[in-house]
Amino acid sequence: MRAQRRHPVVRLDRLVAPLLAMTIAALAASARADPQPVCGGLTVPLHLDQSGSPIAHLALAGKEGDFLIDTGSTMSIVDADAFGILPHQRVTLKGFSLPTVAEGSFQVWDWLAHDRSIIGTDILRTRTVEIHYGPSEPYLALSEGSCAAAALEGAGFARIDQKGFYGAESRRKPNLPVVFVRIGRVTALFYLDTGRGDFTDGGLLAISEPYHDLLAKDGVAMDHVRTSHVSDCRGEDSEAEVVRTPGGRMAILSRVGGAEVASYDAPPLMVLPEGAVCGNRNAPTQPFGLIGASFLRKWGTVIIDPFAQALWIKAG
Repeated sequence: MRAQRRHPVVRLDRLVAPLLAMTIAALAASARADPQPVCGGLTVPLHLDQSGSPIAHLALAGKEGDFLIDTGSTMSIVDADAFGILPHQRVTLKGFSLPTVAEGSFQVWDWLAHDRSIIGTDILRTRTVEIHYGPSEPYLALSEGSCAAAALEGAGFARIDQKGFYGAESRRKPNLPVVFVRIGRVTALFYLDTGRGDFTDGGLLAISEPYHDLLAKDGVAMDHVRTSHVSDCRGEDSEAEVVRTPGGRMAILSRVGGAEVASYDAPPLMVLPEGAVCGNRNAPTQPFGLIGASFLRKWGTVIIDPFAQALWIKAG
């Protein structure tokens, strides 16, 4: 009697499962692909806090912790308790894991929001800074030289002039990056304040009372939305009115009186009361505004080049 030949049984599930796992792994690896900064340089991952501000987990002086990347602060600050240093002094600390920056000079405070230390423009203005809020993981890139304007223009970026406002050698106070915003026919200087997390507020702009008054004088309709609360850099609260401009538009200009580089529906406006803004910004008397972290998501990538005194965003 002839023995029956046994044919091997192919289990499709045993073939498909490994292929599926490989596909998922490849997609995950793609999502975690190495960052490709526009201007080169070295990178560090960012995570976003609940309000959308960029946070880097870094080592400094043998300690590890979260640092707020804050283009709206002229000084870098460490938490006294976290670093075991007496407050109310300036110290130089080494062993910094911030790319290209081995050490820094820091103010020591005994109160900081969320107990996070801050990297301000006293450090950031010594580097070309890229902040990426794209569809993949957010990251920060730092390089020690200027970025080629032709390459940026070829990649679809538009220049916003920083001359006289922000630069590696600028002596202006405050030395902060700016964006020129026009609402209606009224243009004002807005400080780019990445430490101002505004995702939870729907991406509003903060404006000074003098700028609000200029908008009203120009005939810009503003409807009351709500009364909100704002905290200054010492944690003191005050009330601020939030208004909306029905059908209003905001334009970002290359400079005062310059070309329009981007235009959006005007977001809600928070009118900052006198004394609600930290730092030397002449808040009580000058028409100005603050443009916060929600616009980092809108732009995807922002490049701040203090050597060329230029800020670059995607035109649109």
